[in-house]
Amino acid sequence: MLADLGFAPEDIERISLIVGKHHTYNAAITGLDFRILLEADACVNMYEKGVPENAKYAMLENVFKTDTGKKLYTTIFNLNDKVAANRR
Repeated sequence: MLADLGFAPEDIERISLIVGKHHTYNAAITGLDFRILLEADACVNMYEKGVPENAKYAMLENVFKTDTGKKLYTTIFNLNDKVAANRR
């Protein structure tokens, strides 16, 4: 499908890797494109599942690496004050 749309073989390979592994949180994350998709998808998944508070913190500690991802995640789950308090 991607080839039919004119994507280069190396782009198809990259897209396939990222899409295929974006739920694998312990995968070797290579590249900012993969990191962004993984963190955005984690936000959506946690929101849709309605997970307990301790799981939210575990995800923040173990999955989120970008400053923007951390900020978005803590904002979505109202963790800003609690995270700041834990850093003191």
